Amino acid sequence: MENFSYSSYPESGESSPISREIDSENQSWDDPPSTNATANNNGNYRVKFLCSYGGKIQPRSHDNQLAYVGGDTKILAVDRNIKFSTMIAKLSSLCGGDSEVCFKYQLPGEDLDALITVTNDEDLDHMMLEYDRLHRGSAKPARLRLFFFPLSPPLV
Repeated sequence: MENFSYSSYPESGESSPISREIDSENQSWDDPPSTNATANNNGNYRVKFLCSYGGKIQPRSHDNQLAYVGGDTKILAVDRNIKFSTMIAKLSSLCGGDSEVCFKYQLPGEDLDALITVTNDEDLDHMMLEYDRLHRGSAKPARLRLFFFPLSPPLV
């Protein structure tokens, strides 16, 4: 059996984790998802939500589990640092823009009876953290599901 030294394989030094510089050496697990390090530090990237509106949450007849029935679902992409008032305006414009809306989001793996209401910038920040967690834990594109409802019934 031959005895090889590391000098016999000069390219092997680059494969050692100790010999390479790692770009994400100081990156925290809590950093937002992005492939661009500058975008990570600034928090400037877009998030995508599945937005459902115009329908109702009601139990299914065959198993009594809650389901969203009717309405429309669209994908909405917004800046990660969006403010609550701007988010409300964007959601309102999706459904015609003629009424104020409130919105809730569904945590992955949770049923529709556990929706979380967003009422201010702090709640929105928490929702974005949930989006970040979902994004890190998934190989496919992360899309948190939002449901929004008019605050006042439509005039007929």
